[in-house]
Amino acid sequence: MLPRSRASSSAMNRELIESNRHFTSGLYQKLLKNEKNNFALSIFSTQLVLALTLAGAKEDTATELRTVLHFAEESDPSVFFSQYIKSWKSSNTCRLFAANKIYVTKKFVISEDFKKTAARDYKVDTESLSFEQNQKAASIINAFVEKQTKGKMSGTIAPDDLSKDTSVVLVNVSHFRARWLNEFQRASTRMLEFYANGKNEVLVYMMHQVNNFNYHESRNLKAQFIELPFKDRDVVLVVVLPKERMGLEFLDQKQEVFRRPAFVEQSVHVVLPKFKIENARDLVTVLQEMQIRKVFSDEANLTGIGGRRNGDLKVDKVVQKVCFEFDEEGVEASTMETTGKAEERSLHTSVPVEFIADHPFIFYIKIKDIICFAGRITDPSPSS
Repeated sequence: MLPRSRASSSAMNRELIESNRHFTSGLYQKLLKNEKNNFALSIFSTQLVLALTLAGAKEDTATELRTVLHFAEESDPSVFFSQYIKSWKSSNTCRLFAANKIYVTKKFVISEDFKKTAARDYKVDTESLSFEQNQKAASIINAFVEKQTKGKMSGTIAPDDLSKDTSVVLVNVSHFRARWLNEFQRASTRMLEFYANGKNEVLVYMMHQVNNFNYHESRNLKAQFIELPFKDRDVVLVVVLPKERMGLEFLDQKQEVFRRPAFVEQSVHVVLPKFKIENARDLVTVLQEMQIRKVFSDEANLTGIGGRRNGDLKVDKVVQKVCFEFDEEGVEASTMETTGKAEERSLHTSVPVEFIADHPFIFYIKIKDIICFAGRITDPSPSS
C-alpha cells in the first residue's frame, strides 16, 4: 500500500472515478429488481459508508467489500475519500450535505483507531447505542437525521427496526441544492404530455430551453446524452434519454450509461419535466444481491470496529433517505437565495438538436467527475 505522501493524486482520482462508476452501475441494476418506478440513490454516500466499514473489516468480510467497491488490493480507500471530500467545498449556488453516521451496540467498545479514521478521512461520526431500548434508540437516530436535514426528513427508522440483537446500523442521509448555470424561464414552462412508463399519457409541467450544452447521441445505446451544468461548473446533471418511448428497459441494463461519452458542445432544445422524488430504503437486501454478504451475517469480522471475534458485530441496516426536486432554477432551488441572472452563452447558428424528455429516462449528478446521485424517472406526475 502506498504511503499517503507518495500516492499519486491523479492516479487515486482515476481509481475512485472507476470504482464509483462500476459501483453505480451495480447498485442501480440490482435495485431495478424491486423498483420499477421513479427512484433516486445517493451513490457516493453509500460507497463512502461501505468503504468506512471496510476500514474496520477483516478476512473474507473485507475481501467481499473491497471486491464490490472495486478497489485494488493494494489501494487504501481512506486516502481516496479523504482527498475527494477535502476538494469539495459548498458555495452559495451549490451545496451538498451528506449526514452519515455509524451506530454500534453498547455491548462492545468502538475502537479508537476506527473512530479516528471515520472522523478524519470520511467525516463520519460514530455513536454507541442501547438497541434493546428500541424506542429511545430510534428516537436518537431520527433526531440526528431531522437535525442534519433541518427538518426536511423525519421518521427514518422505526422502533420495530431495532432490537436487542441489533449491533450496527449505518445511516446515510443526503441533501443537495444547486442552481442551473442557465436557468429555465418559468414563462416557457407549460403542461404537456409525458408518456409514463413509456405508454400512459399524463400531463406534467415541462421546462423548455435552447442553449449550448454538451450533447452526445449513441447508436449502440440507442440514446441521447445531455450534460446540464450548475453554477458551480464542477457539478453537472447528466440525462440519458432512450430514443424510443419504451427504450428504458434496454438502457437500464447497460453499464456504459454511466461512462462519460464523447460529448460535443452544440445548440440543443431541451424539454425536461419538473419532478420531485423522495425515497427511503434499507439497502441490505440490494447489497447482498451485489455479493456483499459476510458483513450482514453472523460470520462478519468487524473486529476493527469492535468486538473480539467473528459475529460479535454485524451490519443490520443500511438506511438511506434521498430527496430531489428539479425545477426551473435548479435542484431544491426554492430554498436558495437569488444570486443574480443566469449566464448568457452564445448559440450556434445551426438548427438546435431536439432533446425532448417526454418519456422515461435515467439521470445522475456528478461532482468533480464522481457520481453522487443517480436515478430514473418513469412518471414525473405528482400522483406517482
